[in-house]
Amino acid sequence: MPFLLQKIMKLSSLNRLRTKDEYRWLLENAKRIEDNQPHDDAGLRIFLLEMSKSDEHGLRSRFRILIGHLLKAQYQSKKKTRSWDVTILNQRDDLSAVLQDSATLRNFAQVNLEKYYQLGVEFASVQTGLPASTFPPTCPWTIKQILGIL
Repeated sequence: MPFLLQKIMKLSSLNRLRTKDEYRWLLENAKRIEDNQPHDDAGLRIFLLEMSKSDEHGLRSRFRILIGHLLKAQYQSKKKTRSWDVTILNQRDDLSAVLQDSATLRNFAQVNLEKYYQLGVEFASVQTGLPASTFPPTCPWTIKQILGIL
């Protein structure tokens, strides 16, 4: 069998592996890259783009929940519960870890802070029943303040 045909068959087999066992597919690609062998370049490119989008969505969701709870705690302090404190603590811990590990995500979060704030306002408005206009029109906090880093 010609070398090129063997190479195509191996890559085709590797492509099918992704749908069956993504973890094994990643390990196999990593090994092939290390050994300077043919690997699923297109599949890896798609996978990396999907992972970056997933990270961005995760940041958006965590900031929305955290900012929403901070606003709820500030504007309805008499209704504050331990559950709110736990949510704030968990979101702060998780976001701090993610942002500490990735300068890229730190920068992304900084650029998108106002967008996250508006999502948090919507969240807090629905949760509290207060109109969105109750809350400041722009984010009154820095990321460090949101994360409880003073």
